[in-house]
Formats: sequence, C-alpha cells, structure tokens
Amino acid sequence: MIKEWLHRLLGERYSAVDQSQTSEDIFEMLDFFWSQISMPKNVVSLSKQSKDYKKLNAKEKIDKLPWIYLHLENHLVNQKNSAWPSKRLVREYIKKKFHLLLEYENFKLIFLREDLQEIALCRNLLKSVLDRSSEIFGNFHDPFLIEAQETLGDKDLFKKKHGTKYGKKKLLDHSKQIFDKLKESLGEQVVVSIYHTVYKAYFENYYLLDTFSATLHIVPQGILEQKQAYLPSKEQMHKMLMQKVNSLEEKNAALLKEMKQRQRMERALKDSEELKTIVLETAMDGVILVNEEGTILNWNHKAEEILGWSKKEAIGNVIYELLPTSLGTNLGNGLNEYIEHGKELIVNKRVEVPITNRYGKHIDIELSISPIITQNGYIFNAFIRDITNRKLIDKEIREAKEIAEKSAEAKSVFLSNMSHEIRTPLNVILGLSKILQKNKLEDSPTNVKNLEGIIYASENLLNLVNDILDFSKIESGKLALQTADFNLHTMIDDVSRGFALKAKEQGVTLTTNIAKDVPKFIRGDQFRLNQILSNLLSNAVKFTDDGSIDIQISVKEKDAENIVLNFTVSDTGIGIAQDKLDEIFNSFYQVFEPGKNKAEGTGIGLSIVKSLVALQGGQLSAKSVLKTGSTFSFDIPYKISKQLKVVQKPRRDSEGALKGLKILVVEDNRLNQIFISQLLNNWGTLVTIAEDGKAALKKLNEAHYDLVIMDLHMPVMDGFEATAQIRRSESPSKQQIPIIACSADAFPKSRQLAKEAGVNFYITKPVVENELKDILLGIQAGEFNVHTSTPKLVTAQTDHGKSYETESLLNLARLKRTFGDDKSFIKSLLEIFLEDTPRDYSLFVELIEAHKYEKASEMAHKLKSSFESLGIEKPSSLLNQIEKDIRSSADTDSIDTLLSELNILYPKVISEVNNKISEF
Repeated sequence: MIKEWLHRLLGERYSAVDQSQTSEDIFEMLDFFWSQISMPKNVVSLSKQSKDYKKLNAKEKIDKLPWIYLHLENHLVNQKNSAWPSKRLVREYIKKKFHLLLEYENFKLIFLREDLQEIALCRNLLKSVLDRSSEIFGNFHDPFLIEAQETLGDKDLFKKKHGTKYGKKKLLDHSKQIFDKLKESLGEQVVVSIYHTVYKAYFENYYLLDTFSATLHIVPQGILEQKQAYLPSKEQMHKMLMQKVNSLEEKNAALLKEMKQRQRMERALKDSEELKTIVLETAMDGVILVNEEGTILNWNHKAEEILGWSKKEAIGNVIYELLPTSLGTNLGNGLNEYIEHGKELIVNKRVEVPITNRYGKHIDIELSISPIITQNGYIFNAFIRDITNRKLIDKEIREAKEIAEKSAEAKSVFLSNMSHEIRTPLNVILGLSKILQKNKLEDSPTNVKNLEGIIYASENLLNLVNDILDFSKIESGKLALQTADFNLHTMIDDVSRGFALKAKEQGVTLTTNIAKDVPKFIRGDQFRLNQILSNLLSNAVKFTDDGSIDIQISVKEKDAENIVLNFTVSDTGIGIAQDKLDEIFNSFYQVFEPGKNKAEGTGIGLSIVKSLVALQGGQLSAKSVLKTGSTFSFDIPYKISKQLKVVQKPRRDSEGALKGLKILVVEDNRLNQIFISQLLNNWGTLVTIAEDGKAALKKLNEAHYDLVIMDLHMPVMDGFEATAQIRRSESPSKQQIPIIACSADAFPKSRQLAKEAGVNFYITKPVVENELKDILLGIQAGEFNVHTSTPKLVTAQTDHGKSYETESLLNLARLKRTFGDDKSFIKSLLEIFLEDTPRDYSLFVELIEAHKYEKASEMAHKLKSSFESLGIEKPSSLLNQIEKDIRSSADTDSIDTLLSELNILYPKVISEVNNKISEF
C-alpha cells in the first residue's frame, strides 16, 4: 500500500516537470539569492542550511522548497541597503525567471494574492490531513469525508463566482466537521497525531508568510495547546501573531494618514465625481464595470439600451448570467486567463460579436475590455458599442464594390470589342476612300454614289465611336440634343445605302418603305436618329445570314406643327429568346449566336438606342422569335419644318484655299520640322521654321505671318512662355494672330496652361491631316473670331489594341496617306530619325539612370514626338507613360520597369527603320 501511495504521490506531484531541470532551476535560484545577500556573521547559519538543502534528494528538495525560499527572501528584503526593498519585487522577478518551478503547487502558493493564499493554505492543510489519514488507514467509508476529500481536491472551488469570503467560511465549516468525523472513525489520539505531523510540516515551510496565521482558524484549539515534540509552542505562535499585529498597525497608521489626505480631497472631488457620473451616463457606448468574479459594479444608460437590462436589475448580478450563453462563457474564460496567466484572449482587444439581447433582438456589438489594477485585485471596464448599422453599411459597400468591379470588367470587355469591331474596319474604310478620292477615279454614277455612301457612313461611324467613348454622358443623361431642319428621306437613303452593300455581300436584301404622308423635311436631331438606325441596322445585318431586312417609317400622330414618327427595323435573322428580350437593352450585354465561339459586337449598341430614344421623348419596343427574326420599333416626336427645302452649305475649295498662307512653325524636333513643313507645303502654304520660342519671337518681329503652329515643350523658351509674350505684345496684329498648339502632350493640365497662355487651338501629335486642315480653312475663311474665341481642343485619333508581339513596330501608313506615298520624302524622314534618335535616346537613358528626372521628362517628350511621327506606337506609349509618371512623382520602380520594356523594343525599332530604308 505504501508503494502504491508513493507512486501516486510522486506521479501526481512531480511528473509535470523534468527532475534534472528542476534541480538546475532550484540551484540557479539559490545562486541568485546569494549573489544579492551580503555575508555578515549573522547569515552563517542560513548559509549552512542552504548547503545542506542542496544535498537533499529530488523529492525532499521540492517538499522543502517553500522553506528555503522564504528564509532567503526574508533575509534579502530585511538586510540594510537592499536592492530589493519589498517581497513583491522579489516574487515578480522569481515568477518570470523561474516560472517552471511554479508548476509545483506547494511553491506556487507563495506567489498567490493574499486572500487566495489564505484559502490555499487552509485548503491544502485540510486536504493533507485527509490524504494522510486515507494513506495510512485506507479509503474512507463516511460519505461526508469522501465528499470533503473530493471537494478539497478542486483548488478553484472556493474562488469561483462566490468570492473569497465564501471560501473562508466554507473551509471553517469543513475543518470542524472533518476533525469530528475523523475522531469518530480513527480515535482522538490518532487524529491529533496526524494533525501534529501535517501542521508541523506546514509551519516549517510557511510560517514566514504573513497569511500563515489564517491556519490557526482551522486547526483545533486542543492541538495547538499540546506540548508535543517539534510542535511550535504557544509562545512562538503568539510571537508570530504579534509580528503580524505590528505589521498591521503600521499599515493602519499609513491608512489613517491616507484617509486624512482623502478627507481633504473628498470635497474637491465631489463635484468631479458628479461630472464623471454625467459623462458615464451620457456616453455613446455602453459602459459596464465588473470585478474579478464578474459581479457588475456599474452599468450606464447606453448599456441598458443595448442589452435590455436596467441599471437596478444589473448591478450586483454576475454579468455572465445576463449575456447570451456563448458570450458569457467566452468572457468568463477570457477574464480568468488574464487574471491567472496574463493571457489577453479578450482583454485589451476589440472584438465584434453578434448577440441576441434581452428582448430577442439580433444585433452586432463591438466589445472592448480594459483591466484596472486595484489593491483588491483587478476591475474590468467593458465598453459595448452597437455596430448593427455599420455592419449593414459595410455589407452594402461590399456589394456595391462587387457591382462596380463587374461593371468595370464589362466596360473593359466592351472597349476591347469596340476596338476590334469598329475602329479596325473604320481605318480601312477611311483609308481606301481617301486613296480613291486623291486618284480622282472616273467611274460610273453608281460607283461615285457608292463612294459617297462609304465616306458618309465612315464619318458617321467615327462620330459614333467618339460618343461611345464618352458613354458616361449617355448614362448620366447629359448628352445634348441638336435641333435643326433636315431632309428625312435623304438621311434614310444615306443610312440604308451603306448597310445595303454589306447585306448584299451576305445574300440579304435591304428595303426601305417610307409612307406617303411622311414629310420630307422635319426639325429635330438628325445625327441621333442616324445613330439609332445605324445601331439597329448593324445588328440586323450582323445576325441575318439569309432573307431580308426592312425599314418602315410611318406617321403615328400629326397636327399643324408636331408629328410623331414610327420607325421599324425588322429582319429574318437568328432571333432572340423571349427570356432575353429585356436583357438585351442592358449595357454591355451580348447575345450569343449558336455555332459561334463568342458574341460579336460591343454589347452597348441597344443600350445607346434605348437611351437616345428616351432622351428624345420616344419609346422603344422589341419582338423576336428564335430562328425566325426580330423587329425593333420606336416612336420619336418631331417638329414639322416650315422650310420647303434645306439649303446645304457648299463645301470650301479645300485644294486651293490655303495657297499663299504664311505660317510660322515653332518646333525643336528636326523630324517634326520636316514632317509638318512637307504637309503644309502640299497645301501651297509658305512655311518658316523657328527652333524654339525665343527664335519665334524674333521672326515675328522681322516679318508678318498669318498664323503660328507652336510646339509647347522646347529648350531655351517653351511654347507656353512664347505664346504669353506674343499675347502681351503692343502690336494688335501679334495679339490677335491665331496660335495652334501642336504637342505630343495630351495631359489636361498642359491643355489648361496652354489656354491660359493664349493658345486658340490645341491638337496633339501625331498630327491628323484633316483636323489641322479644317482649322486652317476655318481661320482662312474667317469663321473663327480668334481674339475672343475659346480655344478648341482637338485630340488626335490613334489606333490602339494592336499586338506588338507579332506585328511590325513601324507603321508608315499614315505618312503614305498624308504624302501620297512619296517614297523619297518618307526615306528622308527615316534617315533623319536614324541620325538624331540614337543620340537623344542614349542621353535619355543616362538621365534616368542618374535620377535627373526633370531633364529626362523633357527628353522623353522629344523622343515621343519622333516615334509618333513614324507611327511607332508602342515605344511612344511607353515614353508617354514615363513622362506622366515623372510629372506625378511616381516611384522610381515604375519608371525603371517602363524603361526596361522600352530598352527591349528600341533595338527592334532601329532595325526596322534600317530595313525599311534599304527597301526604298
């Protein structure tokens, strides 16, 4: 039985910690104390005891660990000039440095708070009495002793929920009953012997603790009066108690002094306390104050609103019982972990928790708990905030973000499709039309009419592209309508002619039927009607492989001044499913045609149609049957024109109108100088070149010019300053001379600065021939009041979306169209490019690598212009982005990345230019 008892005792008490590690920790702790204790004669005895302690076996060391520790601690704290003036400081250090020793319950007891320490001493003493009795005489048969042994085995029982007072009272009751029951079972002499043995061991280990006197209450008085060997005498106990009384008297004196100080402060604090109460009660968050056991000490008005319990109902109750079960359990565990181990599972954190309050309302709360250390332990201040509305808003924001991301993705797909479906064929149509016009082909009237139809359709398609790119105007309802008299019959004929050719290629007939009572001339927005019909006809041609397409125009309502026209476009195409009819008018929605891998078109045409019809006060409807065809019908109200015919403005003589016009071109890039000079010379103008703004001012003083084409970014004096000086001139002719800004800079800020400086017109490089020509013709014809007009900002149209991985970087198509495939001139431009660019590019790279970004930005602008002139789009785009990043002070990593990509493309550009020169 003794063997089994030793096995259980050692297994329970010492298995948790490695024995060799324990000895090392104990020796290291003893060495710490002796390193701090001075060595006068009065500690010789303590030194010998310490050496004897080290010779004990492992079990004995652990049993006597409290004894040796308390003696060393007592001496260290009480020696003169000690660096450790209080036991609390010593124990805090030992807890951190030798925390593994706290695994032993007999040693851990020393480091408990005083009230818990008293309970632990009493509980352990009584438990040891019962364990000692059962080890010697076997298991108990008395139900009370069995229950008492199990109850005392739960070390947390007397500090759960009920507080330390309840624990002490319970222990006192157990002590008397245990003594009486043991006497009945074992006899008084045996029980006294067991108490003597246990109490002697406890006295030796813990009598230096201030709380040890608490054990006197649970040891029978008769045992203390016995004068047996090794049991402390009554005189010794009195001496010990007197020490504690003296200590208490000192504390009382200090407390009395503190109380007097507090009394002087109370009057001053009274008003402050009232103010704190007002602040607490009017706080926007629920504020709850609880002690270590979870008992509610304070509860403000907002806590009542959130949780549903009144202040009167809450204070004095345990908070865990007023909260939902799961939250109460987690809160209790979190507070206990912080009190016992310092773990911040829930303390000093903000947590969001969904709960159900007293009235069954589901709400979301944000809970934050702050610990407050007091003389009696911890108090916890809990802040509760109702975040239900915030969570709803967060959810709405997330949903809106998802919708926005989907919309952005859809628009990205739309732009990609639009580039492929519209801009590519547009460039082909415009290019072929202009070539045919320049060659002045003589053909039958039918071919001439078809050619005019192609040009007309191309121009309208170009306008349509520009409107689609500004789709936000339609979505926001800010698209302006133009009201003018127009010939409806001619417009319908022009629209249908272009699509009839495409339909004929597919074997489909396109017919137009205008009712007899439809007037020829009406007043409204001709272009928007053209745009609507073009979208509907484009879809009809696209999705009709066989059969016919019909356009019907009829009168729905009419009076003396107003008319409502009905337009119907029907086809025999693939049709649309009934469940998709409502969706086809959504932005970017595309119908998939069976047998094809992807939807065709941009997915925006019908959305534009619907918006434009509604904008003009009309209604749009659609009917369709799968594999049979579709019919789109809309009504639009118009005014009846009072004119019998609409006079068309005659075209200007664009071939000879510019002849003799004197133009000053201010441009520092030699390639651009030659390019724009040749372009202007082809129109019969007289061109003079100035390489910078300063040279331009000089030339303007020396001779008269009809207009100035001004680059903006140049050395010596840039275009902004030169323009400003021209406008400040005393000469009225210079003040009013038309100035056209021609720059590769498309940034809005540059446009605004140019406008403020006095620029009248703004076009971007590469120069589009017709745009520049239209401005020059307008100036020559006196259509613009240059002095008072608002500068017209013109943006050059460029092609995007090409794959530069497989296609040539060099694109001379625009140069060939502009200069009639003049090989000699184009070759000279290429040679100048090879002569100037390598030097400029090398300098540009050096500036980037030296982090001289301001100069690098100017060089990037110059190089960009040269690349754009030859249609070298990808490198030009990279240079433009580098210039933009430098202006916006982007991080250097972004600039270096762009430069790396540019360095890969640059050798290929030079190679292609060399190859192209060799072909001429």
